[in-house]
Amino acid sequence: MNKYFKLFEQYNKTYQEVEFICHNTETGSTTTSDNQIGLYNELKNIEGLLPYMQDWSNEDYVQKSLAVIILDESITIDSIVDIASKWSIEMDMVNDVPEWKVDEILKGSLDNLVIEENEETIVDYSKMHKAFKEKYPSINYGGCAVFAKAFHNVTDYPIVMLFDTDLTDEDPPIHVVVKIGDDAYIDGESIRTEEEIRNYYDDGETGELDFVEDEPRYNLFDTYYEELGEGLFSHDHKHEYENILDLIKSTIR
Repeated sequence: MNKYFKLFEQYNKTYQEVEFICHNTETGSTTTSDNQIGLYNELKNIEGLLPYMQDWSNEDYVQKSLAVIILDESITIDSIVDIASKWSIEMDMVNDVPEWKVDEILKGSLDNLVIEENEETIVDYSKMHKAFKEKYPSINYGGCAVFAKAFHNVTDYPIVMLFDTDLTDEDPPIHVVVKIGDDAYIDGESIRTEEEIRNYYDDGETGELDFVEDEPRYNLFDTYYEELGEGLFSHDHKHEYENILDLIKSTIR
């Protein structure tokens, strides 16, 4: 009987869970996708913690949650809050979770769980963005095409050009990004959804945006590359392409 009681006791054991403020494009939460992934990766490397992410997105908005279960009782909630604060992410609540939830996370069967198919599935780009902020703070103002070209050559993710439909067909795109997910676009400053990008350019001066993914057979991006940034901004990073390429390689691999 004692054997079965111990099994029952173990399965009904509870752990403390720290839940963080979600990344939510509808509410405009302060948690960015970039920082959320960065915090996830840092917590994942601490023995005794079980972080996990869930995707609650629908066709209208993107919502991803991050929480961490404390398996090692010597790890305090305050220490986790301190780690999260480095990523500008706030704690939302503390919950008691049962053993079966831990099992479902480890088995990958928890509802809406973000599954890591391999170690590269969730990539931390925060180190790269921090390096660009320090070395190339103006990368998005005349250098977005250089970043996109270098990032594409490292990762093979497709380049996407943003055209202002109020301009003529001869005008170059107003911004260039790289598509790294179903609704995730990266440039030298951050990762944003399509909605976040459209909201950013909703300034009353820019028209409707047309997202055009480059295709190798057309090389549309190459036809604009030399023109991008020229005469529009005071910063032109084309002569630093190799340095930018090396910076991307050294911070994401």
